[in-house]
Amino acid sequence: MALHLSLSPKAFEALERLGRAHPGQDLHLAVVPECACGKMAFTWTWEPRADSPALALEVAGVRIVADPAQADQIDGADVDYEDALMTKRFVVHHPRVITECQGPRIGGD
Repeated sequence: MALHLSLSPKAFEALERLGRAHPGQDLHLAVVPECACGKMAFTWTWEPRADSPALALEVAGVRIVADPAQADQIDGADVDYEDALMTKRFVVHHPRVITECQGPRIGGD
């Protein structure tokens, strides 16, 4: 299954640069819980190249892979790259993923 992402020019350039520094590795994109309120975060990790990932996209010489179980939260995401004085990171936006705190949940609901 092909992974579909929309990359900004900054994200594309960052992938090119980082891919040269990580030859033979895949960039794994995942969605993980970050808060009890339901807030989620996107994580990126470099991992040894998988033989045949189920969900993948090749961009700028870098293969981005994801868990097929998270396809509905990753496929179709918009990816940008933030290059500020104190922060260098990929920023991912997807309409089905809550990335802002929703406040405390009271009463277990």
